[in-house]
Order: sequence, then structure tokens, then C-alpha cells
Amino acid sequence: MTDTTAPILVLRDAQVRGGRNAFDGVHEWLRVNFPREAADWQVAELPARIDRWDGLRLMVPFVLDPVQLWSPEIYQHLLALQQTCDERRIPVINRVDRLERAGKLQAARAVAAAGLRAPRMVRVEDAAAFMHDRGGLSLPFMLRENWGHGGAMRRIERDEDLTVDLIRSFANPVAVEIVDVRSPADGMYRAYRYLACGPLGVSVHLHRSATWVTRGSDADASEPSLDEHRRYIEGPDPHHDQFQAVARLLGLDVLAFDYGYDLEGRAVVWEVNPYTRIRFPRAGQLGAPTAAHRAAAALVTCCRARAGLPVSRDMLRLLGYAGRGLSIRPAVTTTDP
Repeated sequence: MTDTTAPILVLRDAQVRGGRNAFDGVHEWLRVNFPREAADWQVAELPARIDRWDGLRLMVPFVLDPVQLWSPEIYQHLLALQQTCDERRIPVINRVDRLERAGKLQAARAVAAAGLRAPRMVRVEDAAAFMHDRGGLSLPFMLRENWGHGGAMRRIERDEDLTVDLIRSFANPVAVEIVDVRSPADGMYRAYRYLACGPLGVSVHLHRSATWVTRGSDADASEPSLDEHRRYIEGPDPHHDQFQAVARLLGLDVLAFDYGYDLEGRAVVWEVNPYTRIRFPRAGQLGAPTAAHRAAAALVTCCRARAGLPVSRDMLRLLGYAGRGLSIRPAVTTTDP
């Protein structure tokens, strides 16, 4: 039973990813740094039976996408809760029936419609047929799952690397063109991340690497790379408007974009992720503003605005460039006198 006592309800599931949830770090960050705002949030485990709806102003199902992939029962449960929200005119952030739109194929179509480049992708429905013509793709390419993020990924360099058994090891395989995103200037790979939280946009990180795998753990830590990272996160992403257009096309409120640049200087969006974890460089009190703090402030501000709750001056200041010209709704005011 969930007896809602706060205006914002976050729903999480402890069965996914070893009990960790992408919202947990943000909630702890709120409790430590903005205790007054933290009191407006209530986090409940799924399934959640809500007996009191009075006073609830926003529901946020912060769950791994797409829900129906890992639990059809939880998916139906969340649809029922959403229906009640709709009947009571309670907004919902990242509606669960839209999360599947963040799959590789559908997201790529939205990226292209917004004027950005997405790698060519082919759904692999018949393993034998794909073995014959590779869906028209040239080597090398990647095999990935159409749904989900950070899962199995195989790079196919030669015909011998591709087997029927390999294809069938994927639940919903998609073949993805590999676009060369090495910089002609220094031969380094770069991976950018932008986070959309409603109309707010945050430049989260820039990882530079000598290899095509450009995760944070593999990123170059030299001073030139760190300086380039700092320059990126200190200002608005140059593709903010196009990323916002993609989010609107997909009907999602909170969405992270991972991208690089091809040899012609065009942004290439690899994937979009509505279940992004904000990684804080240190725990405890808020120190010098970082991209992680700005991202957390953007997520909190987006949700409070949708709930019609005021936003403190300290939170708005923390947004920095992301909050310039902020006009989400008239409800975005300050709690300070």
C-alpha cells in the first residue's frame, strides 16, 4: 500500500539491476542539499497500491525501458496507474507506454526527422536471410538489441564473425552501421552526452578516447582531454534545439542523447536513453557546480514545474546556462522571500 503524503510520487523497481535505480542518486542528492524540496518527493516500490490520491500532483515512473520487456505484469500495473492519473488530471513524466519509442529503430527515425544523422539500422528478423545479404550493410557493423541500453553488442569485422547462432543469441537484434567518428585532427574518438529534462538541456560529458569504445572508464584523462570536457559542459550543447525536437517527436520528457561527429562534421546520434543515471563525482554536500549537479537540478526543476510547485532561487542558480530564459510554466517561481 502507498499512502501518498507528498505531491510528487516516484515509482521504482528493486528487481532490476540488482536493486539499484537511476533515480536513487538524485533523491539522495536532494536530501543532502535541498531538504525542503526533498520533502515534496515520495519514492515507492513497484507494485504500488495507491489508496490516497488527494494531493498527488505528479507521477514519475523511473523504470528501466521498456517495462514490458522485463515485466509484463508491472507494465500493465503502471498502465492502470497512468489511467487513474489521466482521470484525475495528474501529469506523468516519461509515460510507460511511450518508453519503447526509445528503441534503436524508432529513435533513429525521430533523429533523422529532426535533421540529425543516425546510423543506418536494419532489423534482423530472418537470421538465414541476413547471413546472405547483411541487410545491405557493409562491413564493419554492429549487432545490438533494439530495446534496452548498455546490453550485448558485437562488432562484426569479417563475414566469418557472423553466424546464425550469434544472431539468435539476441532477443530482438538490429544491425547498426558503424560511422567513423574519429577526429581527422588528432585521430581520437569523442562521445558527447546531452540530457533533456523537459525544455531544459544539459551538456553532461565529453569522453575522448584512442579506441572506439568511449565509456568514462576508457576515456583519456590527459589535461587537453579534461580541458575539452570542461569547455563542453560549461555551455549549452550546440544541438539543443534538434535534441528537443527529437524528445517531442518521441513524446518523452527526460531523455539522454549519446552522439559523436562524422568526418564531415555532422552530429551522429547513436542512441537515446530515457533511463539515464546521473553520476555524481562525490557524495555529500554540494561543492562547486558540476555537470552532474546541473543535470540533477534540471531533472528536479522539470518535475517540480510539471507538478506546479515552486523552484527555489538556489536550484535555479545551479542550473546555470540551462535555466536562461526559463519559462516552463508560470508555476516556476522562487520560494525565497
